[in-house]
Amino acid sequence: MEEGGTLPWSPLSICTQYARLRGFVRNGHADVIKAGTTVLRRVLDLRLAYAVPPPPALPAAAVTLAAAAATAARAHDDAADAADDVSDASYDTEDEEVEQTPQSLFMASLSEEAREQYGL
Repeated sequence: MEEGGTLPWSPLSICTQYARLRGFVRNGHADVIKAGTTVLRRVLDLRLAYAVPPPPALPAAAVTLAAAAATAARAHDDAADAADDVSDASYDTEDEEVEQTPQSLFMASLSEEAREQYGL
């Protein structure tokens, strides 16, 4: 409990209060299901404002780690491209399989715009 005897807010408390205000009652109790559904419907119909604050900025260490991972992924991708160029040049020789890591697959799926936006 907070000072003054009030409870902190919660989604359930909001639905309970909304049900009481609108008269949504079921078996003598506030119908929180109907209240929650009504609130969500109003949000989706743009009749009730809803906003979420932006995420906090990443700490410098996380940005540095992401940049290092991106550099390593680019080096791995460059090596894979070079291996592909060599294998494309000679169809007679046996092609070596290049190991694809999940990180390199993710980086390959990003568009150039996304890479520039996130500094990768």
